[in-house]
Amino acid sequence: MTVHLRRWQKAALDGFRTRAHSDFLAVATPGAGKTTLALVAARQDLAEAPGRKLVVVAPTQHLKTQWAHAAEALDLHLETGWSARDGRLPADTHGLVTTYQQVAASAGALTTLARDAFVVLDEVHHAGDDRAWGDAVTAAFSGARVRLCLSGTPFRSDTRAIQRRHSLRRDDDAETTTDASLLDEPVERGASEEQLSLFSAISAVAVGAPSVHRVEDGLPARPARTEDDDGVLVDLSPLPLLSPLTHGVDPVQPGGVRKYRTSLRETNGTLTRRIARVTGLSHAQVNGELNRRVGLERISEATVTQLERRRDQASAWLRTA
Repeated sequence: MTVHLRRWQKAALDGFRTRAHSDFLAVATPGAGKTTLALVAARQDLAEAPGRKLVVVAPTQHLKTQWAHAAEALDLHLETGWSARDGRLPADTHGLVTTYQQVAASAGALTTLARDAFVVLDEVHHAGDDRAWGDAVTAAFSGARVRLCLSGTPFRSDTRAIQRRHSLRRDDDAETTTDASLLDEPVERGASEEQLSLFSAISAVAVGAPSVHRVEDGLPARPARTEDDDGVLVDLSPLPLLSPLTHGVDPVQPGGVRKYRTSLRETNGTLTRRIARVTGLSHAQVNGELNRRVGLERISEATVTQLERRRDQASAWLRTA
């Protein structure tokens, strides 16, 4: 597979690949392509480390779906419906996408899943929205192999620390208005004092041509097109094979794998309820028997192939009940 990257994305990717630490912060304006950068970096890493999982943390439920959709374009299959009670991920997925709120509620379960994982923290400044969110991110992902942080605004209007060490010195001439009620714990900070980091300190190196833009001047004019706008092509190594998909899924269609998996889970749930009504068994008894027939502990861990086999077993049971 070959992907087209903008010049800044390629430069950032090269910097990420030669980093000296587990942590990396990529800062770019909204719409610049941070998602593509993160997914390409993740895919390269997973191709070199078979068995490693990808965990993406997004600010909202809506962005979870967007991340999963973008990942599928690079043949990365992410579980969007994971919860702490589900246990392991299906063997035919590369990882999961969750939210900061869910991390705060499921840090313990994520600690196991994220061990040695590639973690992407999208809009990482949200980790400071609530102290519990920042603490949970630290607890859940301290054992990750890679923590790639993304932000369009790597600072906060209050004094709460986010996921890296930042020197937040303001321009001496700039006007500042700080509402004390927004502060987590009001403290006096020296002009050169740095915020505490949740992980290791990292350095920041600007990528691309520098530019200066004052907010009050309005949006900057679109720059004239240059030869650099053509970007560069990057070849991606094949990913390790997962459990094979069957004829029931069309991975070419947007959301094909994810939608088909969801459809199979819903069908299995419907069949389970019908069997329970006909046989008088409890839902737990029916689920337990169907899982036993296909070698599952939990349906949430089922691959697409196992979900198809479970559906067929349930249909056969219903016909003879």
